Amino acid sequence: MIAFKSKKFKVQVEKVKLPNGDLVDFASIMRRPGTSIIPFIDKDTILVAYQYRPAVERWILNLAGGTVEESETPLQNAVKELEEELGYRAKKMKLVAKLYPAPYMCNEAEYIFVATGLTKTKRHLEKGEQIRTRKIKVKDAVRMARTGKISDAITAAALMMIGHGLK
Repeated sequence: MIAFKSKKFKVQVEKVKLPNGDLVDFASIMRRPGTSIIPFIDKDTILVAYQYRPAVERWILNLAGGTVEESETPLQNAVKELEEELGYRAKKMKLVAKLYPAPYMCNEAEYIFVATGLTKTKRHLEKGEQIRTRKIKVKDAVRMARTGKISDAITAAALMMIGHGLK
């Protein structure tokens, strides 16, 4: 049964059979996949979004990205979101990880891309987006993720990955 439905997600409640045979009531959030992009200006510097997030009522540092529309692939979405939110195009966009931000309650998969060979273009923010672009040294971003100064979970996880050599 669908308990709630919006443009971006739905909440459903259903009977689920577990691997051990138990039948349980389970409420979950069903959401289309998302993308997050780590754009490298050079080998030591990345771009991040400083974005107002109404759900937590504050400005936070996070990676650019968005929800994959039904008519696009994660790669197409990442290309679109990089330009929309930060105003850049990339010569190369590489998928480096697929994460599940909240698998205990949500089916959403988040595709993490690394973008290189950047060219400045023009931003095309969607209505309601409040984003400022920040350049930040990779070592500083990793430190901020490690110490909790970057509090967006997907951003922190992706930065920790690149801090350990994933590019």
